[in-house]
Amino acid sequence: MMQFDIKKVVAAVFVLFFGLMVYAAFSGNSDSTRDDLSGVIIAPPQDFFIIPVENNGQEFSLKAAALELEKAIQFHPEIKKIALQYRIGDANNYFLLDLNENTIQNTAKNEYGTIVQTTWTGSAIQRIQWCKSNGDFTPDGLSAPESRNLYH
Repeated sequence: MMQFDIKKVVAAVFVLFFGLMVYAAFSGNSDSTRDDLSGVIIAPPQDFFIIPVENNGQEFSLKAAALELEKAIQFHPEIKKIALQYRIGDANNYFLLDLNENTIQNTAKNEYGTIVQTTWTGSAIQRIQWCKSNGDFTPDGLSAPESRNLYH
């Protein structure tokens, strides 16, 4: 008859249990072919006045954003924080104008699915005026925008 060493049995059960726990903890995160949503949610801060822009899911140019921001300033001069909400494909994207901080910020998902945040700092009104005719928020003499990827 075969005898079991209780210490070896307990050690084997412990190793098996620990191995299963490690597998369960990491197996759900290893499938790189999943098409899940990003862990970064694009949304404006709560204190922004949100204005939906009808662009039918098509590209929303900087010039179009400048025109919409100027319109928003004219119709709502008392509001200092404005968010333009637009869609490209299935993603909500935002242009944020913060007149208190004097910044314009665009947070959007690019063609590769990476969420990119671009910030223009200083002279927000001058940047809007420039962009209406020139198509970008960086007039001569003002700082270039800062862009960063928001990882998930």
